[in-house]
Amino acid sequence: MMSILPFMCAAFVFAFSGCFWQAQVKPSEKPLNVIVTPVDAAALKSGGKIAFTPLKAGPQTSADEQSDRVSLMIIKGIANRLAQGGTSLIVAAPEDEPNLVFQGYIEELLQNSRLKRLVLRRDKGRLAISGEIWLSSTGAKVLTFAGYAHLGDFKDVFQAAGALGEALGYEIAAQTKP
Repeated sequence: MMSILPFMCAAFVFAFSGCFWQAQVKPSEKPLNVIVTPVDAAALKSGGKIAFTPLKAGPQTSADEQSDRVSLMIIKGIANRLAQGGTSLIVAAPEDEPNLVFQGYIEELLQNSRLKRLVLRRDKGRLAISGEIWLSSTGAKVLTFAGYAHLGDFKDVFQAAGALGEALGYEIAAQTKP
């Protein structure tokens, strides 16, 4: 009787030969991207107090403890960047009667499991946000934003959220410089 071991080894090598390749982000895609569009530049440059509301879960995201923590990491990144100075905005609590209010959504929080990354060659996932800043007195939009981060370029989703918040804070600060 012929030994089945060589056949099993060949089948194993054939089945798992491509499973250990690293998933690569396409060269045309950036690991982190933020787009800020001012709607009322004069109101934004006038500065004042800005209050942050936690980002809400969008239609493709579940509202759970992880999305709440991601939301807070994004807000922390924005607040840290604005607190570094060079902007006419002051971070305030909602009860301090702010001039501007930040409101946003976590549009996508997709994390692929380790098995999907190895077998299907997918990357770690993606975090995408969108939202706006509006005047608290009139409710008029002052600025809209959108951004994403590829999770494969960061240690975990929380580090990606912090980096996305920092990048968004930098862009907001750039729009508010006098």
